[in-house]
Amino acid sequence: MTAAAGGFRRMILAGLPRSGTTLVATLLAGQRGVQFLTDYFPAFLEAQRRLNKQWGAALELGERRIALALIRDQFLRVRHPVLVKPDAFRTLDELHRAVLAELASAGERWVGHKLLLPPPELRSTLAQTDAYCLLLLRDPRDAALSFFHRTGGGIELYARTWRDTATLCRELADHPRLLALRFEDLLADPSATVQRLGRWLELEIDPEIGQLHFQRSRAHGSTEWRENSAFQDVSGRFDRKPLGRWKAQPESPIVRYTAWVTRHELEPWGYEPAAQASAREQLRFSCLQALEQGEQWAHDSVREVGQWLRKRVAKNT
Repeated sequence: MTAAAGGFRRMILAGLPRSGTTLVATLLAGQRGVQFLTDYFPAFLEAQRRLNKQWGAALELGERRIALALIRDQFLRVRHPVLVKPDAFRTLDELHRAVLAELASAGERWVGHKLLLPPPELRSTLAQTDAYCLLLLRDPRDAALSFFHRTGGGIELYARTWRDTATLCRELADHPRLLALRFEDLLADPSATVQRLGRWLELEIDPEIGQLHFQRSRAHGSTEWRENSAFQDVSGRFDRKPLGRWKAQPESPIVRYTAWVTRHELEPWGYEPAAQASAREQLRFSCLQALEQGEQWAHDSVREVGQWLRKRVAKNT
């Protein structure tokens, strides 16, 4: 593996909340030659949506200015002034690399982001860029329970996203820039799982490093981010207590609904199969799923109309 232009390779650590992404991000952030950042990548996805452009598509001057405005606004929230000029890039992909180059230190081999990356965007990012994607999966029943108790939010979209992500990862299993790891494997056998990750990155990873921090910005020194339960002393990071918690409440509506939605992906990923849902449950679950998908369709339609209106306004001004 050779370094790409700019002296570093880009990595995206993706996964649903409560799936171990913070654990892996902080572990990688403590390794020599790796910098892990947060709050950055979504701004590029928003620019891609606003401009309706692929990563490698040429941008006109006005489009480059719009992209820069979006990126600068996002980066200023984490106190990093983006210095890239509109004439220094021609595509969103070049802009992304140029901005990361401002953040990367000499000798760093990897610069990474941690975020939720929905399956369509995961696919397009792999297809249109040279970024590497590391994806964390956790038993969806455990993950959904943890997500609900953490946020109180609905799990309909959560379960569907898990299923679609797992399906996509199996479809792209041979992709050289995609690696999917199970949260359960990381906790049950940290050494073997970390070694597998290290081989993929061609990087020596030490799982026993001391206290870790997740860096938000280098603009004003090292800033630790501790807004997630995974930010704790590394000595407690591989505790197996979170594994299989759903088994203590198998009749929970959250467990049963999540298991029903993800039922076709559980066994292929090595998880216990879902219990058979009754005909009444299946009808109720189908209605919930249809409602969630209808809400998502309405949201996407409104966004598309907004994009169309912005283009019309820009064209007529």
